[in-house]
Amino acid sequence: MSTSLMKILNDPSLLFDNERIKKKIENVKKDKQSMVDAASDYNNKYKQEIDDGTRKTQLLIEDGKKKGLKEEDVLKGSFTPCVRTPILNWLYFLLRENTDEVFEESRNEYNKQYGHLEDDYDYKNSGVLEEPKELDTFIYGSMTHKQYQTVKKLKTLALSNGKCNENESALAFSMCKELCRKYSLEFDKVNINN
Repeated sequence: MSTSLMKILNDPSLLFDNERIKKKIENVKKDKQSMVDAASDYNNKYKQEIDDGTRKTQLLIEDGKKKGLKEEDVLKGSFTPCVRTPILNWLYFLLRENTDEVFEESRNEYNKQYGHLEDDYDYKNSGVLEEPKELDTFIYGSMTHKQYQTVKKLKTLALSNGKCNENESALAFSMCKELCRKYSLEFDKVNINN
């Protein structure tokens, strides 16, 4: 004997003769009815947007069929409220409304705590953010890029064994060491030119 779910819901005594089960089923029916009522209210409230979404969905489906796509492939990825999805419409609009309220509440709370999340907050004059330093200063400390290139050339010349005059190599080595001391660089960490 096969008993359908609807038959069991309408007459729970088919499955169990238990008061607790009957109460649970009644609560589920009430919850379902309250959800359907809420969905109906939201669908009436946003009727114009739902009608526009229905037209858009229908156009997308027709366009997809012309290209040989199935309906589920065309509608995959995004939700557009339409007449065919009343419960989903309710959830969509409910979340959209509550997100704005939650955002505003948390924003106001943070404004009270920190006082700098207002729309007209002036970041430049707040003293919280510093202007970035020059890139050369950030990378090379107290020297410029051109000065660093000079140190690199001197080190390359100092370490070029036999390719140039010994006196020039020695002079380049001493000048490079002096510049490294002056600008607080480690001689071993300075790159050499290829």
